[in-house]
Amino acid sequence: MVARLIHRYGVADLAFPGARDAGLDDVRPGRLALFSLGPRHRDPSARLDEPAGRALRDAAHLELAAPGASFRPSASAALEGLLDLGHLCADGPNGPVGPAVAEIVHRGGVPVLLGGGLEDACDSLEAAFAGGATASARCVVVSASLACARRVCSVAAVGPKLIVGAHDLVPAEDWRLWHRQRGVVITATAFDASDPQGLRDWLRDAEHVRQPTFVLIDMGSVDLGHAAGSVGDNVGGLDPQAFLRVVEVIGSEARLAGVAVVQLDPEGDFRGHSERLGARALLSLLAMAGPSRSSWARA
Repeated sequence: MVARLIHRYGVADLAFPGARDAGLDDVRPGRLALFSLGPRHRDPSARLDEPAGRALRDAAHLELAAPGASFRPSASAALEGLLDLGHLCADGPNGPVGPAVAEIVHRGGVPVLLGGGLEDACDSLEAAFAGGATASARCVVVSASLACARRVCSVAAVGPKLIVGAHDLVPAEDWRLWHRQRGVVITATAFDASDPQGLRDWLRDAEHVRQPTFVLIDMGSVDLGHAAGSVGDNVGGLDPQAFLRVVEVIGSEARLAGVAVVQLDPEGDFRGHSERLGARALLSLLAMAGPSRSSWARA
């Protein structure tokens, strides 16, 4: 549990496993570039910034060392190409997320945001699509937040959009149905948990099967009983198995154009289960993303 102690007591900083410490000048086409946010002292969401980034990095070390980690063989090769840009200063008039993501995308890289809130994730999404999206780019969101869904739906530059785990967004009598509106598909938690094939079918749709995909993972989509460090009030949300299954399906079918793992409060979960769940989801996603499947370039 050395990594856990490092995170809790600030003894040292661990980079994401397999990643090379780097700066924006090191970003190259197809390279995954991870970064987190430094503390915003005047912002109540500061607890979701640097501590969450540290926690996800540390938990990733623990997950890779865990016995029976099924993603370890494929993750090893994928992680060798990672760049870790560290913590960005978050005190500024517009924040660092948009400019940083825009620069990464401009250089042909794939931005990976560790920690922060839903606003940070949406800022990252908007900057990514404004900076490098093709007309066919798309977005997949794993979240139960109505506000997040509305914000994502309002990003006109984004092509087809899929909201997964949004069990509170549709009438109870229609939870088995898919709702299509302005290129948006909203699915119910119970539907995805019992039958992920619907998600796979959407990702394999002939109209956008080769589109670069931005993946937004909201840890608040996980039921609070399983992840005390997930931010939000999502009683009855995804259980860990369904959550990981959804992420694995996305990773197996998507070409990554960007990733954001947000809404994690590590200090709210003294057992560390929330950050390890987030790290495992991120590792399984990155393990399936090689250089040929991590790019904004049109296939």
